[in-house]
Amino acid sequence: MKTMPNVDVVIDFYRRRSSWLLLGFTAVVMIYLGGAAAFLLHAVILGEGGPAISPVVHWFVDSTAGVFALTPVLFVLLPFATRYAMVEPGALRPHRFALFGGAWFALATTPGPILHDAFISRGTWLADKITEIFGDGRALEPAKDVPLALSMTYQFTYGLPVYVALMWLVIVLARRAVMR
Repeated sequence: MKTMPNVDVVIDFYRRRSSWLLLGFTAVVMIYLGGAAAFLLHAVILGEGGPAISPVVHWFVDSTAGVFALTPVLFVLLPFATRYAMVEPGALRPHRFALFGGAWFALATTPGPILHDAFISRGTWLADKITEIFGDGRALEPAKDVPLALSMTYQFTYGLPVYVALMWLVIVLARRAVMR
C-alpha cells in the first residue's frame, strides 16, 4: 500500500530510536522552558493573572497542559525540521533546524490563549480544582483584560525568538549527546 510522501517523512524519521529520544527531549525543552517564557509574558508582563496558586504551580500546570496539545505538533514538526535542515545526507545545519522548527512551533502556539482560557483559565472547573488542592489563599490582583487577538499576537511575536533559540539549544545539545 502506497502512503502519501509527507506521511513517509514522519514514518521514516521515527524508525530510529534516537528520533523518539529527540521528541521527548524536545518536548521537555520547548514546552516547559518555552512555557516559562509564555508564563512570564502572560501572567507577569501582560498581567493576565491566574488562580490563587503559586507562580511555580501555575507555570507547571500550564506547561503540563501544553504537553497534551503540543507534543503531537512536535511529533510532526521534527521530521520536517530535520528534513529542511539536511542539506546533504549526514549534514544537518543547526541554524536551519532552529529557524524552521522554532518558527513553526511559534505559529502552532499562537492559539494557546484560546485553549488556555477554555480549559485552565481562572474560573474554569480545572482551575477551581487546582486552586482547591494547591491554593495558597493569597489575594489576587484583578486580572488585566487583554483582548484575545492581541494576546495571540503577543504569543506569536514574543514566542518566535524564544522558540527559535530553544530549538537551537535542542539541536546543539542533541548533537553533542549523539557525538558522545
